[in-house]
Amino acid sequence: MNKSFSYNVFRCPNTSPDAPETIEVAAALTNGPLTHHSTMNSIFNVNSRLFIPAAPSLLGSGDVASNFRDKHDQTKNNNCCQNWINLFKNYSQISKHPVYVTAVGRTERRYTINMLEDGNITVIDNQSSNRDDEFTSYFQDFLRSFNISNEQMKVIRESSSGAKYLTYFADLIGFMNMINQDNHPELFNEIWLKPTIIKSDAVNDSGEKLLQPVTSQSGRTWVPIENHDYLYFEQPEGKHPQSIRFNILKDGSMDTVYTQIKQLLSLEENSIKKMVRDFFLNQAIYIRWSDFWVNDIDDALSILAIINSFKHTKLTKDETKIMVLFEEITKPWFDQLHI
Repeated sequence: MNKSFSYNVFRCPNTSPDAPETIEVAAALTNGPLTHHSTMNSIFNVNSRLFIPAAPSLLGSGDVASNFRDKHDQTKNNNCCQNWINLFKNYSQISKHPVYVTAVGRTERRYTINMLEDGNITVIDNQSSNRDDEFTSYFQDFLRSFNISNEQMKVIRESSSGAKYLTYFADLIGFMNMINQDNHPELFNEIWLKPTIIKSDAVNDSGEKLLQPVTSQSGRTWVPIENHDYLYFEQPEGKHPQSIRFNILKDGSMDTVYTQIKQLLSLEENSIKKMVRDFFLNQAIYIRWSDFWVNDIDDALSILAIINSFKHTKLTKDETKIMVLFEEITKPWFDQLHI
């Protein structure tokens, strides 16, 4: 699949002066319009809402979320860190809303999609290390509804070759939690965090490097890359002048989210799909920064899931217009797959 970064702007039906304007940054800020002050100044206003499917990490916890870095290019990586700082600063100075974190940490991801060599897929429950037949069935039927066969999956899976052909619904979790911010605010907590860039040569008062290897419970050791900056988040006591409001998913909420994702993938109409349609109907504008097929299939999966929310039911004219906007994104993919 052809890798691409994409900046999509969707004009939605709500023309009310106080209608929400949503910006979802679902890819690393190594390039693109959101790295420019002129773009930020033009899209941010008091009603803007910034959603990031990337979980903030504290210094000492190991690697940061993939959207906060670039492992392969030092210049892109360090620019990415600074671009996020600029984005947070500009947004927090203008918008009345917090930054909405829609991702969860790696340890909270209960399910793994394993894309097999023969084009089949299986969903593994990480708690039991067994196949989840129900979730697998939902996902297989969902793919077939877009005429994605095993042969096409053999092509698609190569986008995740660097991740051993595994994926974790990461962007789909982020999308569902964006919807939940409006419909289930009780699932979230508000906290103050201070985004901080840690340079590779930064030291503490004792002269020890701040960036140190970290070994996880699984026994894997993360080692910081020389000359790479890292974007971490401090949680200061009290309100720090440089701290920013964040909304973060409460611990223990992911079972609810996974149940919703199953409904999102379903081939029948349900309340979750209606929540998705209503979300877009209520926006003035929806902007998404995506990286399609760059390191995984997650962004593309999210777009297909959005389209699925508009299928299997009778649509209004406004709903049809929104669905067509998302279908336009997928046309090059289906052309590549000969669908």
